[in-house]
Amino acid sequence: MAFSELPDEYIPAIASSTDKFSGAELETLAAKAALLAFHNGHPQQITLFDLENRSTIVPLAITDAAAVERMQE
Repeated sequence: MAFSELPDEYIPAIASSTDKFSGAELETLAAKAALLAFHNGHPQQITLFDLENRSTIVPLAITDAAAVERMQE
């Protein structure tokens, strides 16, 4: 399931909680959610729970805000 295939009600919840994520970090989130869905026995459908379970993904914009600011300049 691609992000473009997510049910509409998932989009605001995910968007509001991933505003500092880069494209690569969002890709990692999707991959981990897919693995979690598979592990939980529903490999054909990623749930909001799967997407929100991202405790191991901390965006670079948070872990190294100074580096991100330098790149933006």
